[in-house]
Amino acid sequence: MLEACFVEGVAGRLFCVRARPSGHPPRSTTLIVPPFAEELNKSRHLLAATARRLANAGHLVVLPDLFGTGDSEGDFGDASVATWESDLERALAALGEEWVLDAAALNVIALRAGALLVPGFARSHRVAALVLIQPVTDGHKYLTRFLRLGTAAGIVGKGRESAANLKQALDDGNSVEVAGYRLSPELAAGIEGLSLSQLPPHSINSVSWCELAPSIDNPLLPASQGVVDRWRKEGLGVHSAVLQCSQFWATQELALCDRLIDVVEEALGGSTIDN
Repeated sequence: MLEACFVEGVAGRLFCVRARPSGHPPRSTTLIVPPFAEELNKSRHLLAATARRLANAGHLVVLPDLFGTGDSEGDFGDASVATWESDLERALAALGEEWVLDAAALNVIALRAGALLVPGFARSHRVAALVLIQPVTDGHKYLTRFLRLGTAAGIVGKGRESAANLKQALDDGNSVEVAGYRLSPELAAGIEGLSLSQLPPHSINSVSWCELAPSIDNPLLPASQGVVDRWRKEGLGVHSAVLQCSQFWATQELALCDRLIDVVEEALGGSTIDN
């Protein structure tokens, strides 16, 4: 059963979707960390479908809109990484006593840039299973790509110089508008300092890494493979898979990927994915 609610965040009310299993105690608590900006809007339907499926399989699930995104209060330009990290804690609090960790394992599912918030979260929580869906691995590179959205919209000039101008404006302490979103210097600096490689491996039991491509024969992205290899050397169990699905967070029309939801459910049920 899905239900919507607002919970108090440190900067404003947060819109959350909760999904509860019926008829029995939850097998786990699962936090879904959404992507940022327009990718959230394109992904909401699939993340909600994932929450519903997991609840039917016995998991207690919460999916928040971070401050300044989706239906939560605030403006994107007033957000910060610290605020978003706190939002994850407040989203769990919205579940009340049901999410107590000695009663059920804590899992995390993170999509795209939402993965960049996982290292901070994992420093204070033991995570049984972490599922990463096309995760952004480097905040600095992500910020550069995000700024290029502004150049594509013709905000300033053309090409690489335009992105450089936007970055210079941020470095000078000015906010910029990118694809309809106001980006503040504070938020930009916070994102730029994030890296998935900062994940503390001792705090995660297992990782399932999923990427979507036109063919299952596609390898993981080079940056992804680098992080996976490093984690494996550190003793973290990482299972990876490439699924043949549309990259729904970037498509013009809403797209689904039922196989992805299957894989997520398998990962949280104790099964492993291929590769």
